[in-house]
Amino acid sequence: MTVNQDYQINYIMKNNFINIIFFFIFLIGTLFSNELFSQTQVQGSIEGTWSGNIEVIGDIYVEEGKNLTIQEGTRVVFSGPYIMNVWGSVLASGTATSPIYFTVSDTSGFSDSATLAGSWQGIVYSHILSTTDSSIYKHVYFEYTKDLRDNGETSSGGAFTITGFPKVRLSNCHFLYTKSWSAGGAIAMKTGADIKIEFCSFDNAQLYDSLMGFGGALYAFESSPIVRHCIFTGNKAVWLGGALCFYYSQAIIQYNEYTQNHADIGGAISLVHSTPKIPLVNNLIYGNSATFFGGGMACNNDSKPVIVNNTIVNNMAAMGGGFYCNDSAMPKIYNSVITNNLSFGAGNQVYIWDIYSAPSFYYCNVEGGLSQFAGSGALGGYHGEYLNNLDTLNYFQIEPGFTFVPSATSPLHNAGTPDTTGLGLSGMDLAGNNRMVHNRIDIGAFERQTGIGIESIVNAFEIFPNPVNDELTVKLRSSINGPVVVNIYSLSGSLVSSGVVKATGSTFCITLAELTGGKISSGTYVISLNGAVNYSGKIIVN
Repeated sequence: MTVNQDYQINYIMKNNFINIIFFFIFLIGTLFSNELFSQTQVQGSIEGTWSGNIEVIGDIYVEEGKNLTIQEGTRVVFSGPYIMNVWGSVLASGTATSPIYFTVSDTSGFSDSATLAGSWQGIVYSHILSTTDSSIYKHVYFEYTKDLRDNGETSSGGAFTITGFPKVRLSNCHFLYTKSWSAGGAIAMKTGADIKIEFCSFDNAQLYDSLMGFGGALYAFESSPIVRHCIFTGNKAVWLGGALCFYYSQAIIQYNEYTQNHADIGGAISLVHSTPKIPLVNNLIYGNSATFFGGGMACNNDSKPVIVNNTIVNNMAAMGGGFYCNDSAMPKIYNSVITNNLSFGAGNQVYIWDIYSAPSFYYCNVEGGLSQFAGSGALGGYHGEYLNNLDTLNYFQIEPGFTFVPSATSPLHNAGTPDTTGLGLSGMDLAGNNRMVHNRIDIGAFERQTGIGIESIVNAFEIFPNPVNDELTVKLRSSINGPVVVNIYSLSGSLVSSGVVKATGSTFCITLAELTGGKISSGTYVISLNGAVNYSGKIIVN
């Protein structure tokens, strides 16, 4: 063998070795690539267990009697505007650190309401047997859904359309950029869809019917969902209820926060023909707006909810910046703050459209009081009850994280109704803190957790009756004998009147008309006793 032949053989062997190495590198790379980027494509009937990346390439459905389990961290990606129908059950169990996603592969064209481009069409529950197992969604993100006008069951309910089936549970779920043509930008619930929605957030859901639209995020018709501990931000309806609109509903609406939502009527909440059996408790409604009526909340068409410990502030509308009633609505509002709302027409805080509507207010703080209500049902047309309410600054905390919590000097502190029986209150406020710290509830959605508390002061004596018309009786734990200086202050700290009474024994009387030289104006005051006895407490004058 010549040197040249030996060189050629070595050259060939070396090249073959290099090629073999590159082949194995390519093979290993391909295997890793498939492992990292592989995804399962699905269409038609689905069941079993999903994990990893799921690509939806056509309409999908869970058949009657079938179950679909979706594991944490799964991404369900729709490659087109497909629908997911469920006649069986779904168990989607994400976690806070490894949530499940329902989303799209391409959002191009999502802003165009005339097409379904850039979206998927949500999940539909309808015509389901009552014996079907529950569907449960935990820690799931639902993004970029859209539907079209007159598109059957999907023309309402962006992410979910649920009809006649109550066994759906949503907890710690997030709805982002979900749209619907006519009702329920995120969820539409119809005729018996008494589902449960808790600890969820709804952001930028909207309706795009140019004439009518109900419930920017949530819509319920003849359904009574439970909606608790949710946050509604930046949702929009064309007509009623920027965050939620409920028709003929007995929904439970508690511990929710609403901000930056918008509708023509009821910037955050609009109730129509609805009288929930359980009060609307501990809702914070701030910074919402309405084109026409009720920047914060609207009660329409014979709605008669009981509204307890809500804070309705900083909302705006053409009329009724905070609260609006029409067509025989008769809500009862307790322990609530309705202040700092703005109207561009009339009724910064409250607007009552007709003389048949009669909202009643008890132990609330309403800026401007009854005299500032507007509408045909206000002033001379008002025939609701307006009892023991304040008209004062709120004096909220100024520390970060305590924006709507009463400060230590706030008149809202311990100023709610002394008897909370039947008001549906639990033991916590909107922040999850104790609801009654000093044996008497605060006004508003938040309870102050520190401070001396008026009940702690007055334990040493009793004042009755309270509320009072004119004559008060003071009963002490021990007998005294001597003069007592009686000072009465407004909640802002101004001295209203002062006088001296002769106290003998453990009981004595104070006549307000004699003390003040005439009838004292209705409202809440601080009474201070100094001399033979030294105590302070609140009184409410009818």
